[in-house]
Amino acid sequence: MLEIIFIVSAVSLFLFTDFEKIFITILDTVFEIIKSVLIIVFLVKQFLVKNISRFLYDIFIEPIIYILGFLNKKNN
Repeated sequence: MLEIIFIVSAVSLFLFTDFEKIFITILDTVFEIIKSVLIIVFLVKQFLVKNISRFLYDIFIEPIIYILGFLNKKNN
């Protein structure tokens, strides 16, 4: 898809007027920026979901399991 965008941009630079060239270049740049931001947001989201779930498990669930196991040993 990216190659198609570059080819269309290159062809458009030869076919259109100066205003159209500038407009298409700006649109292409904006599209690339939006695509890059979406990819970064997706990767950060995946990273945060994995790390937050591990963090919450380590902070809340693991100590509860440890405490319940300790209390169970103490009662027996």
